[in-house]
Amino acid sequence: MRLLILRHGIAEEYSPDGNDGSRRLTEQGEAQMKQVVAGLKRCARRPDVILTSPLVRAVQTAEYCAKAFDRKLTQLDELAGPDPAAVINAISGRDEPTLMLVGHEPTLSRMVQILCTGKPSNGFVKMEKASCACVVVDDDAVGAPAGRGQIHWLLTAKMIEQLA
Repeated sequence: MRLLILRHGIAEEYSPDGNDGSRRLTEQGEAQMKQVVAGLKRCARRPDVILTSPLVRAVQTAEYCAKAFDRKLTQLDELAGPDPAAVINAISGRDEPTLMLVGHEPTLSRMVQILCTGKPSNGFVKMEKASCACVVVDDDAVGAPAGRGQIHWLLTAKMIEQLA
């Protein structure tokens, strides 16, 4: 299984209604995501499915990806939560070869770390806004992927934009 793990773009510090879940991408964040998605189209495999956190900024980010890769979005509540193991459990039974996951920090960084080392917080990965990691999990690891993944690449937004 190939996982394209994408953090949402630059978002408002506060939403007008005060709810964190309704924070939107800023104009800068939208412009950045257009460039990032153009770069991802050049360096990443087309995902078979795009799973997104239901929080507005992640959905907006995922919508750019869905349009670029001609895919529908599926919301995955676990991507909005703080538990990376819950995300891993939620995707473990999926059979698509390439999944794109759009979510938040610190869950995404910890998820990459769990997949690659089996440990959630040794700090070797930090997913910046609009950055993307490609982690490949050994096919034999379905159902028990912790510690069975390899980072194929980890790109910051600026690096991906240069590929556009």
